[in-house]
Amino acid sequence: MPSRTVTLPGNATIGSLLRRLEEAEARGKPEGVRAAGRHLVVLVNGRNVASLDGWNTRLRDGDCVMLVVPAAGG
Repeated sequence: MPSRTVTLPGNATIGSLLRRLEEAEARGKPEGVRAAGRHLVVLVNGRNVASLDGWNTRLRDGDCVMLVVPAAGG
């Protein structure tokens, strides 16, 4: 699983992180997330942001963010 460190301003949220990654993808960089679309599950320190403050969840120095595309099938 690829990982990377991203430096963000002090008032960063999950939404601002995702926008930054989408902008990187638009510039042709591989760290983008647009392809995942709305089916993206975002975890901050192991907790789903849906149970926190959604895209407005604030990020702090050292937080671990995981972007997961759920799989379905059988």
